[in-house]
Amino acid sequence: MSDPLKSVNKIFDFYVASINRARESGDTSKMNERLNMARDFESVIDELKNLRKLTKPLPHFKGEDVSDLPESLLAELTFTKTDEIEDQLFTLINATDSKQSDIDTILVGLWRRYQVEQTRR
Repeated sequence: MSDPLKSVNKIFDFYVASINRARESGDTSKMNERLNMARDFESVIDELKNLRKLTKPLPHFKGEDVSDLPESLLAELTFTKTDEIEDQLFTLINATDSKQSDIDTILVGLWRRYQVEQTRR
């Protein structure tokens, strides 16, 4: 499967080249129309990058240097690898606009994204 971000970037590049051609030919109407489209694609690119950042699970840092962390934080860490459900929950919570989700939203999200059925515990 191709990367959607790469595809949108290619479309953006096409519009930038098209803007330059329209500018060279003196067609300001076409240039302005394509400039607006390029701005829209630029917004889509920014949104895709932001969504990827928000939904990316935290990396597993087992074995990494953590000497820069304060002692109080080190005391809270277990240094165990997260399991699949923990990664899925983290991704769902990060994907919400307000960063606050109720249990119903999370249970539905688990099913719709991962086909995982969980119960309230």
